[in-house]
Amino acid sequence: MIISLKQVKNFLINVFIPFIVGISSHIVIQLCSGSTASRIYIELSKPSFAPNETIFFMCWTVVLIMLGISAFMAFKNDCNVAKTKDAMFYYTMTLVLSFLWGILFFGFNFRFSALVCLLMIIITFIFLIIKFSRVNRRSGYINLINLVIILYIGFINYFLWILN
Repeated sequence: MIISLKQVKNFLINVFIPFIVGISSHIVIQLCSGSTASRIYIELSKPSFAPNETIFFMCWTVVLIMLGISAFMAFKNDCNVAKTKDAMFYYTMTLVLSFLWGILFFGFNFRFSALVCLLMIIITFIFLIIKFSRVNRRSGYINLINLVIILYIGFINYFLWILN
């Protein structure tokens, strides 16, 4: 199968958008807290099963990149416009909530509010998986991996809230 230059461009844009959301969140975190999210995470009291800061932030990076890949897969085919718009709504909500989670958790130290936001991300991800699967089944399956990662991050968020 030959990939056109337009498809490569669309792929890069779809991966770039969630990545920019993550970087923007980190910039706002630094502005709000005067420190980096990584430094804040290092200083937290953590449960024994919590990963180090490198792995923790790699998890979010993987989620955002896979979200972009799944969006590319879902929206690359010409399909039902109503289904695509519906899927795009949940995609956008996932990005907005992911942006807010980091700011709540690291920027303002609102651990409980971040946990509530993460629960909203989980619910939105479930709908996202359903909607993406209706447009492109594989794009929905990719997000199952994301959901597992987000559930793990939620578990860690809960214990960080309790311990800090």
